[in-house]
Amino acid sequence: MKTMKTLGKISLVIIVSTLFTIGLSAQEFNFPLKNAKKLVIEKMQGDIIIEGHNSSELRIKTDDHHCYEKPKKAEGLRSLYNTKEENTGIGLSISEVDGIIEIEPATRSSEDTEYTILIPKNLFVKIDYSGPFAEDVIVKNLTGEVEISTLNGDIDLFNITGPTAISSINGDIKCIFSEVSQQAPISISSVNGELDITIPSNTKADLVLSTFSGDIFTDMDIEFDKKSKEGLSIIGGNKIKGTLNGGGVDILLNTINDNIYLRKAK
Repeated sequence: MKTMKTLGKISLVIIVSTLFTIGLSAQEFNFPLKNAKKLVIEKMQGDIIIEGHNSSELRIKTDDHHCYEKPKKAEGLRSLYNTKEENTGIGLSISEVDGIIEIEPATRSSEDTEYTILIPKNLFVKIDYSGPFAEDVIVKNLTGEVEISTLNGDIDLFNITGPTAISSINGDIKCIFSEVSQQAPISISSVNGELDITIPSNTKADLVLSTFSGDIFTDMDIEFDKKSKEGLSIIGGNKIKGTLNGGGVDILLNTINDNIYLRKAK
């Protein structure tokens, strides 16, 4: 009797697991790039990972996409949810015009799907995740310019060089630079989230660090501007100006209601 009960439980687990995985499979979409200059991602909601690789192809991977089938009653009708054509087989629309690659959702199934997007390392990336239900953004191994905005999602960047323009309303931002480009300013800001930034110790930079109700912590050897040092306080907060290694590219770090951590790369 115990054997029968055990077999019954095992069968139930198998059935549940099978039902859960119906419509789910590892999928990949490859898109050859010729003269691409910029990748623009808009209107998506699920977690995304953008990762640089040594290839001229753009690859999108997912293992939790639910295959979408148009209802029979909708034959001859079009969906008003998204106006973009689903041309990837994984719920997304991708297009290229004048060297600009655009990726947008094309079905509702993409809302709960996590995507990993592999791109050439030097591609300019712009991500608009400012929708109220958009999740987190992770970026890795890029040498091109990165521009990201979120409303609630956290932003994590690893092994990048900048330039960057990163902002969030409620999300935390973590950024680890392998080196800091001197080509254009680096701007990182959040209203209610913390900033945790790591840069090499030999970085040449002009710093502006500000917070309204938080604090600023660092192990960097900052040479403080005399005028700034005489008036560090701003009505309830701090604003600090200084230089690293004699000055260089502008680095602006700003948060309103949380702390700033500026770290030396180990």
